[in-house]
Amino acid sequence: MIRLARVAFHLLAVYDLSVTDAAKKLLEEFNALPEEDQRWFLREVGDLDDDDELHPDWIPEIQRRIDDIRRGEVKTSPAKEAIDRVRVRLQKKA
Repeated sequence: MIRLARVAFHLLAVYDLSVTDAAKKLLEEFNALPEEDQRWFLREVGDLDDDDELHPDWIPEIQRRIDDIRRGEVKTSPAKEAIDRVRVRLQKKA
């Protein structure tokens, strides 16, 4: 069972190359935990909601996008920059 939080952890590590080695190690350790321990961890950090299941149809699309990034076929930017660009666009429309 794949949780959105797991996918988010992974995408942060892939998309934002400025993620620290400690964060990448945490992700590796998190992924190695049994699912029940992962659920406990997510409850502790407040990111577990039973409605947050990732539909299985999204898995190939997520993998395709990750592969595109690893092959250097797409340009990525840190989340903060992307959010700032969206905010500027929304302010122009208002």
